[in-house]
Amino acid sequence: MPVKFCQQRATTVLSPRDTDRFQTYLLGLLAAHIPPPKAGGDYDWITIAGTCGIDHAGLKRATGVLEPGLDALSREVARQGGSARIKPKRVATRRTPNIVSSTAPALVDEKPAPPPRRRGPRAKPIVAFPEDDGKPWTDPVSFADALDLHMRRHGDSSKHLAKALASVTSHVDATTIRMWRRGLKVPRAAHSLEVLDHIAKRYRLTVGYFQAKLPLTNRCTSMGMISGVSRAERRRLAWHLPADFDRRTLREREEILEWVRKAVISGSTEYRRFQAAAMKQRYSIRFPGLLCEPVRPRGLYRPCRDDDSALPDPDLAAAAVDTPPQLAQEMADLVRFKTSTLTAFGYQRNGVWGEETASQRIEHLGLMFGALAAAPSGAVHGFGVPLECLTFGLLVFPVVWDWYIQWRERRRGFYTAWEVDMLRVAVTLTRVDTGWLRQNPQFAERIRPIPNLVTERDIATVRANWPDACEQMHKHGRSRAREVQRVARIHRDPFEPIMVVLEADSPVGEYRKITEEIIRLMPDEKRYSRAAAETVRAFLMLRLGLHLGLRQKNLRQLLVCPRGHIPSSERRLTELKRGELRWSERDHGWEVFIPRLRSRMPTHPSSAASHSG
Repeated sequence: MPVKFCQQRATTVLSPRDTDRFQTYLLGLLAAHIPPPKAGGDYDWITIAGTCGIDHAGLKRATGVLEPGLDALSREVARQGGSARIKPKRVATRRTPNIVSSTAPALVDEKPAPPPRRRGPRAKPIVAFPEDDGKPWTDPVSFADALDLHMRRHGDSSKHLAKALASVTSHVDATTIRMWRRGLKVPRAAHSLEVLDHIAKRYRLTVGYFQAKLPLTNRCTSMGMISGVSRAERRRLAWHLPADFDRRTLREREEILEWVRKAVISGSTEYRRFQAAAMKQRYSIRFPGLLCEPVRPRGLYRPCRDDDSALPDPDLAAAAVDTPPQLAQEMADLVRFKTSTLTAFGYQRNGVWGEETASQRIEHLGLMFGALAAAPSGAVHGFGVPLECLTFGLLVFPVVWDWYIQWRERRRGFYTAWEVDMLRVAVTLTRVDTGWLRQNPQFAERIRPIPNLVTERDIATVRANWPDACEQMHKHGRSRAREVQRVARIHRDPFEPIMVVLEADSPVGEYRKITEEIIRLMPDEKRYSRAAAETVRAFLMLRLGLHLGLRQKNLRQLLVCPRGHIPSSERRLTELKRGELRWSERDHGWEVFIPRLRSRMPTHPSSAASHSG
């Protein structure tokens, strides 16, 4: 039996030499009818490793595979010992009846016989602070080794420790402790961390001793049920709640939840609360398929969360209406006019839109047409223009632009640079010689009367003299832009969050503190490989940003050429308008090559390249 077990199982976790030694050890135990040694309810792997001459660490890692063989050996030794034992022959004795003399008085107050004693060893008494074995010990690095060491030092098995903890804390399963001890699981819930504090107190260790040895992870501490809070919200709140949240009073818990919801989740300003509410009102018109984009363009109508503060305006995420075919064709013509390499014959233009600018203009114009089409009685309070009446020809009417910028002011509460930028778009579209609307008088034929906005008389005037209508809109747009710019409010300072860093003596040094914190809190790559990879990516992005000084867009689009591969040519990178991180065989280090700008990463031990390698 031991030979077959070692050939099939032990060879998968032990080297051939260690397998032979372990097999010889098992055969010796079987021949001597001796079971494997145990300590504290588990097998004494230190004694087994010393007897076999095998490294204890390697043998401990193979316990999950070797334990079934030791269990089978223990059963075989017990069976052989039981069959070899000769039971003594019972001698027949004559039973004499216990006859009570009739003259003896009856014993009515005789005490009942005590219950029979339970077979087996006497249960170990439970004490609050057990004594250790007095042997010197070295503090292990990992959590599992530390827990196993101190349990052996104090003679605790997993079952006995669970019984001892039951008197000071809520129920903890012995199987859970056994999993922790073997390194198969680690504590993550708030209740489990509380159990670790009780174990440390039982063994007279410092509070937080075991928690400091837990492998790092990017997951927050799992909280229990919170009354009135959904599971999705509880996951967001858990990052900002203290570790002893469950042990605090009801009043303290309510105060903490109120502060986190106000200052972190929902925002602490009125405009932030307006953003959270406006994101739920979807009204913008979609223009899918432009700029070779997928059906769901970037940032146009992605699902938004209430705590998404990266958007400059909440309406950018509020796209819910598909564009009518006529309006979609007009938008496609405008994008083609402003983004093509060469202007179409018969047209003139002043300036070209890049991909990002074109995407932004599509979003902004979609919001304008969506506001015009939204129902007046709905939450958006739009104008209610039928979708089939929407056309770019409406943009030559000053009354349409006045309604839109005033609608935005009523919706938000004040004017911003957004309205100024939109009015400048109107000025550009109606400019002499190069304005796109001015060069397309056929749009006048597509305009339909809109009650309380555009009348038949207005349409007739525009059709009679299209250039004059565009000129009036051009002058009106320039005048309105100056007026709005005078009263526009800056509601958010983009530099405010990093002002502390910018005002420091060494801003770069302050940012390096973030990278050092990332390295310090990096998860265990063996247990949390994906989280560790994400942490390395965050570290590299920060270090590359500090060294290169690139914008977020250029840093995000940076290409990577693995070591040993042929890097991209300068012409290719110029066409893509991107840089590339590559290995330099000449300098024996990583470098970032950007067309017309070359910046090498330093290669000293503290550099980002050495950490990434």
